[in-house]
Amino acid sequence: MKADGPGAAEKLIILLHEMGRAERAVGVSELARAVALPKSTVHRLLATLERAGAVRRLGPRYALQADSVWERAGRHQRVLLVRTVSPYLLELYDLTGLAASYAVPAQGGVLFPASVYPHAFTRSVMRTATLVPPHCTASGKVLLAHDPDLRDRFLARPALAPMTRFTLTDPRRLDGELLAVRRDGVAHDRQEHLLGIWTTAVPVLDGRGRVLGALSLAASGRAPGAAGERALRGVARAMAPAVAEVLHRAETRSA
Repeated sequence: MKADGPGAAEKLIILLHEMGRAERAVGVSELARAVALPKSTVHRLLATLERAGAVRRLGPRYALQADSVWERAGRHQRVLLVRTVSPYLLELYDLTGLAASYAVPAQGGVLFPASVYPHAFTRSVMRTATLVPPHCTASGKVLLAHDPDLRDRFLARPALAPMTRFTLTDPRRLDGELLAVRRDGVAHDRQEHLLGIWTTAVPVLDGRGRVLGALSLAASGRAPGAAGERALRGVARAMAPAVAEVLHRAETRSA
C-alpha cells in the first residue's frame, strides 16, 4: 500500500465504493474510466485489495468479497431490511431529535443503508461517504468489537488512514478501545470521522449475541450524552428480533 504514495487510502475507498455501486464483477478498464484513474493505478490497487481479501478475481474481472449477510443479500432483502429498520430510526429521532443511523459491515468498511436526520444535519450527511472506514466511526468500532474475524482482518493492516486530526490511527490503541467497546456495549466517535460531529453507537444483537448491525446517534458540536445512549440501547433491543428475522431469511436464500 505504501507504494501507491500519498492518497492511496482515499483511492482504495473510491475504488471499493465504485465496485459496490456496480453490484457485479467489473474489469480494470471499466473501473479506471469510472473513477478517473490510470489503468495501471487501478490494477495495482486491485492487487492490493485482492491480497487483503477485500476483492476476488473472476477471470479478467474483479468483484467484492461478500463476507457479510448484507453483501450476500439480494436487492429485495436489502430493501426489506431498510424498511424494517426505518420506523425504529424514526422513533429514535423522535426521542432525541438527533440524526439516527443503522450500519452494517460491507466491503471491508461500514455502510449506512438507512438514516433519519434533521434538516440542519443535511450538510454533514452529504459530507459522509457511502462507505466509511470502520476505525473512525462509532458504528464501525461496534462492528469491529463484536465480530472477531472482521476485527482481526482490519487490525492486520499496516496503517490506519486519518480522516481528521482526532482519528485513532495506531492499531494497538484501537484494539484497546475495541476491548472497552465490547465490555461496555457502546462506542464513541469524537470528531474522528468529521470535524464538529460526535457520534455514539450500540450493537444490535440477536438472541445468540451475534452482531447484526450498529445503531447510532450523531450530534453537531456536542456528544449525544447519557440520555441519547439510553434511547439507543432501548431501541436497539426493540428492533433486534425484526432485524434478525430479515437477516435470517437473507442468509437462507443466499446459502
